[in-house]
Amino acid sequence: MGTNKNHKLYLRSSPYYQGILAQWGRMLSASQAGAILREHSLEAEYEEEHGTLSADAQVDAADLLAWLGY
Repeated sequence: MGTNKNHKLYLRSSPYYQGILAQWGRMLSASQAGAILREHSLEAEYEEEHGTLSADAQVDAADLLAWLGY
């Protein structure tokens, strides 16, 4: 995935991403990523594609937003 490319793109153009960075940082815990997915009602779809996030999972916020289609 284009992790650094996604980060640079969203850092410049997405207030939503900037808010995530300010609140939680770039690497999200499973519960933080789950909260974002639930906010968009896409937790089941994400888990179907990527599997259930383990409790110690780390999710790159830029990649998550790219997956969400932002």
